[in-house]
Amino acid sequence: MAPLFLLVVVALTSAGACAVAVRWLGLRADRLGPALLGTCQIAGVTVLFLALNVAVGLVIVFLARGVFRVFVSVYVLDDVYLPLLSVIQALIFESWRGLRAAR
Repeated sequence: MAPLFLLVVVALTSAGACAVAVRWLGLRADRLGPALLGTCQIAGVTVLFLALNVAVGLVIVFLARGVFRVFVSVYVLDDVYLPLLSVIQALIFESWRGLRAAR
């Protein structure tokens, strides 16, 4: 029930934002498709950054265990901030790529 409720809330706020964007901000509704594709691209880059961050973290954990003989738990990588930081990395990277393409 809760996931369905959240989906309804997100759908309503998205529809409201669409209406405000078209009516008062002057955005064109036909440009929503390319915007969604860009969002999917950012989501994909986010997943890549998350996988790289986890992989590099695992390498560091296992190196610390092997080289320094210090026990470091793999669970240090199970943090809510890692996906959030991966989203920030993806947004910065895609903005950077967009600036290069605009030249």
